[in-house]
Amino acid sequence: MHKKFILIVVFFLSACTNPFSTRTPEEPAINTKPHSINSLQNHPDSLFSKLKYAFKEKNVNYYIECLADPARVKTVFTFMPQQNEAYRLTDWTLQDEFNYFSRLVNNKDIQKVNLQIYNVEDWTFVSNTQDTMQSRFSYEITLYLKTKKEYYRGQSIFKILRSFQSLWYIYLWEDFQLNSKQVDSTWSTLKANYR
Repeated sequence: MHKKFILIVVFFLSACTNPFSTRTPEEPAINTKPHSINSLQNHPDSLFSKLKYAFKEKNVNYYIECLADPARVKTVFTFMPQQNEAYRLTDWTLQDEFNYFSRLVNNKDIQKVNLQIYNVEDWTFVSNTQDTMQSRFSYEITLYLKTKKEYYRGQSIFKILRSFQSLWYIYLWEDFQLNSKQVDSTWSTLKANYR
C-alpha cells in the first residue's frame, strides 16, 4: 500500500510543470479587422492625427472617415486643387478621394508613406455658428519607393464641420504651393498621379 502511494505521488509530480520555470510566450492577439477610430475626430486637431495615422497604417477607411460624406453630415466634400493641377483634377469627388488613396497605399512599389503636418494655424470660425471652422497648415508627404523617394510639399486650408454626433469632418479642402516662386509637387499632384 505504501509503495502504491509513493508511485502515485511520483506519477503526479512528474506530470506537473515546474512552477519556477519560464513558459513560452504567447503570440499577441492581432485584430486584423479595420475598426473605426472616430475618437480621433472628436476635436478639430484630431483630424490631423487621424490623417497621419491613415497614411502610416495605409488605411483607406481611416482616411475617408475624415471627409464629409452626405450620408453622415448632409454636406458634399469639395477639393479645390492647387492651380497648376486643376486641369488634371476636374470634377473631383469623394469617390475620387477614395480611389486615389486606395491606389496610393496599395501600390506595391511604395514601401512606406509619411505625412508631416506643421505650421498649423489656430482654428477660426467660418460663420456665426461654432459648428464650422477652418485652419491653414503646411505639409510634406514622403513616398518611400523601392528605388527612390518622392516628396510632395505645400499648404492647405481645411474647412471642417461638426456633425450631430459631435465628430468633425473636412468639407472643403483647398491646396496651394508653398510660395509662387517654388514649383513643388503638391498634394494635388499626388492625387492627380494616383487618380
